[in-house]
Amino acid sequence: MIREFNPIFLKINIIDMDDILRNPHLMSTCRALSKGDNHGMHICLEGYTKLLKERSVDACGIFAHYLDIPVGWLMFSYERDYVMFQSSENEAVCQLYVHHDWRRLGIGTRLIHLASRMANPDTLRVYEHNEYDFFRPLIRKIENLAPV
Repeated sequence: MIREFNPIFLKINIIDMDDILRNPHLMSTCRALSKGDNHGMHICLEGYTKLLKERSVDACGIFAHYLDIPVGWLMFSYERDYVMFQSSENEAVCQLYVHHDWRRLGIGTRLIHLASRMANPDTLRVYEHNEYDFFRPLIRKIENLAPV
């Protein structure tokens, strides 16, 4: 657990999904910052890896690093996500994971706000059922945010 959090040391990087899928280190980081092989983010990565063999993937990863430590990431996509979301015009989807030790510090909220701005004016779909208490207030507050 962290002792003291100073948001000035939180850095956000946006990386194209094609670059993530081609880089073993980035793929390892994505997998480490997810819940496990049956988690939606892993399923998406597998689906996008197959899709990349045919064409570029219309998605990106938004990574949060604190003092060079990866602490969370958000998968932002206009593609179907191989879980529940089927791509449609004017809708994007995101999946979010913040490491347990780094939660309740505003990191996930910051990532969601950035993804919402990236999607605007399109609707950004989120999987609220996994973290209802986190997502429900954001859905009420952010105009273009909606559940999958």
